Amino acid sequence: MKKIITILLILFTLTTFGQDKELFDFINQYRVVNNRKSLKWSNKLVKISIRQNNKNIKTNSLSHSTYNSYENCLRGYGVANTLVKEKEFHNFTKKYFKYTYIVGDNLNKGQLNTLTKMYMIYIWHTSPGHRKNMLRNNVKFCSAESSIGDDYKFVNGVFKFGDKTYKYKTVSSHYEILYYATMNIK
Repeated sequence: MKKIITILLILFTLTTFGQDKELFDFINQYRVVNNRKSLKWSNKLVKISIRQNNKNIKTNSLSHSTYNSYENCLRGYGVANTLVKEKEFHNFTKKYFKYTYIVGDNLNKGQLNTLTKMYMIYIWHTSPGHRKNMLRNNVKFCSAESSIGDDYKFVNGVFKFGDKTYKYKTVSSHYEILYYATMNIK
């Protein structure tokens, strides 16, 4: 019963962005900076991406489809939640997307969704197998799907004690938000 309630809560709190063109565009930007050709959108592959992403949401897993394509899947909770990741992610967004951000509690949901999608690419970038998939030369088509929760929370990486402000040694200011993503390339 507890598992069913958890699954239902996840399904009710997630917003699905079918045919995620923004994530697809970020994949292509990443490829171009790495001297790879842009990929074309595939309606055939997007059906696989949507189905697999929804399956991972429903089962709270990271399983891969059996379709004949290269596939990256992702489940995460939090955007750049350590000081090391925050610094690396800042450099990553500048290099690949010409995007600079200041982590603060002032991001609206749309801005947070965009930042989260960039973070999805960053997470795949840090994994050798997923990075290899995104940078394959022998592919022409791509699709992407993401689901980003509506509930999010800003976590401040500083705290006050009396009149002094202290910064946590390992925890950065970040957003906690549940997300899933699936990318298929062929």
